[in-house]
Amino acid sequence: MLRDGEHFPDLDVLRTRAENSPLLSIKQTAVQYGLSVRTLRRLQAAGKMPPRVKQSRKLMYRKADLAALFQH
Repeated sequence: MLRDGEHFPDLDVLRTRAENSPLLSIKQTAVQYGLSVRTLRRLQAAGKMPPRVKQSRKLMYRKADLAALFQH
């Protein structure tokens, strides 16, 4: 059980990796923008997400594209 102020280690790893790359996985995008993976998949299916880039076998989002989409 986590105490107040503690984080899940997996989320910290995702955040650290996201800071060092120009690309984000769908999980990293969800953590970065406070959305669920399911919501992101629905937005992608509706054509409301930027195009993804293939890196190895993963489909990734460009940080710059996401920043432009989610800027307020």
